[in-house]
Amino acid sequence: NLTSLESLQIIGCECIVSVPGHLWSSNLKSLQSLKFLSCWKLKLIGGSDAIAHIRDLWIDDCPELEEIDQPLRGSVL
Repeated sequence: NLTSLESLQIIGCECIVSVPGHLWSSNLKSLQSLKFLSCWKLKLIGGSDAIAHIRDLWIDDCPELEEIDQPLRGSVL
């Protein structure tokens, strides 16, 4: 059960291509901080509505990731 997880870092994971949007709202309801670093094949993370509740979002060196229409709130995309 990951519903109480508040912070998640995914670094150098070459296997992830997409993360379904429902994962953020159903299994990771308490998530406040999310980092994706050097995930070269990552293309989708569920869309802006799916990650809207996440306070701190850091994405770096994920060249295949499609644009996220997410307003900046003190975070770096």
